[in-house]
Amino acid sequence: MTRTIPHTAEDELRTTLGYLTEGRRWAGRHRSVKQAREEAGFLGCITAKEITRGNNGWHPHTHDVEVFREPVTPTAYGKLSREYFDKLNSSYVRKGHKPMVKGIGVKLDIITQDSDALGRYLVKLQETGVGLGNEMARGDLKKGRKGSLMPFDIAAYFLRTGDVAGLKLWHEYERETKGKSVIRFSPGLRGLLLPDEAEASDEDLAAADGEAGVEVGRLANWLYRRVVALGLEAAVLRSLDTGGFGALTELLTAYHLDTAGLYGPAQEINPGGVDNNVD
Repeated sequence: MTRTIPHTAEDELRTTLGYLTEGRRWAGRHRSVKQAREEAGFLGCITAKEITRGNNGWHPHTHDVEVFREPVTPTAYGKLSREYFDKLNSSYVRKGHKPMVKGIGVKLDIITQDSDALGRYLVKLQETGVGLGNEMARGDLKKGRKGSLMPFDIAAYFLRTGDVAGLKLWHEYERETKGKSVIRFSPGLRGLLLPDEAEASDEDLAAADGEAGVEVGRLANWLYRRVVALGLEAAVLRSLDTGGFGALTELLTAYHLDTAGLYGPAQEINPGGVDNNVD
């Protein structure tokens, strides 16, 4: 399920993101929503927040994977769709915000997968195409849809152009998302899905890995700026994963980038060098 909020170019991210968060919370506590969920066999949900920036300003929205005890019937689907829209829309209107348009503010899709498949969807890296995993877990790697920018696109734009308007937008994004989680399980759901697996902290997971990072290569500052300008960051990482230093060299050569700025682990980086022009 995707939920969003009507917005304009003048709306601050603090306002729209706050209204979306409060509206989802208020709707989830409403008696009629609870009843519709109970009738459908609702167990809990996993929520991922995503924020883009387009011609109409900031576009905060959430992707929710709701888990049910059994397949959702058409009747239950219709009731859930109606209640989710009506209550979220009511929350916005109560705060003086403009109402949503039916079919846009709340969208529900039914996905039938076994637990292993759902787990792979939630944590997989972005590959080609668009899937549930990309929507939920890898907002850092996604590209904005036509006419919109992901936050890291905004940061890359500022680094490439020096336009202070981009820096201002990035600082607004940093300020309004600081301390907020990207992905969250509803209380008790993780225990139901993974009853025999204790939840580990980030520190525990890092320590359990037991592998130190391996330096494969380094890029001079000017070469890295060319990589960002061409949108090749993800391609660079994939080439290193699949073919190591040699594959990265081939990738840069294919895009006519000067590999004089590419260094092996034992080489020193000279901050100077050839600066490639990017059309």
